[in-house]
Amino acid sequence: MKKRINISIGLFLFTLLGCASDQQVDINDSIEGRFLKSSNGQSILVNDHDVVIMGNDTEEGEVCEDINIGDKIVVIADAIDASYPSSANVIRCKLIEEGSVNDLPNETIDYLQDMGWVFDLSD
Repeated sequence: MKKRINISIGLFLFTLLGCASDQQVDINDSIEGRFLKSSNGQSILVNDHDVVIMGNDTEEGEVCEDINIGDKIVVIADAIDASYPSSANVIRCKLIEEGSVNDLPNETIDYLQDMGWVFDLSD
């Protein structure tokens, strides 16, 4: 009986601490997707599961400066904010394959535009 109470208290505390977090997950891992840039210069990664607003976490200038809209990229991030759309502190960005606007999912672009994002999607 005492063991059950200890396990219950442990699970309760684990759940409580998990819910009280600031919704930021440290991953230091890679995220793959297509590159999108808003008209105000904000870099965005779009994949099948998420939209990630990419912040620059280096002192060397723009991380994805030689990447074009629609290019398939992989980014290394030190943290992801679990909101929607997500945001990530990007450390490194690497081109996997060149792409175009046509490689971006129309539904995601429409959804972002409905949220107020503006894009210049001309080739």
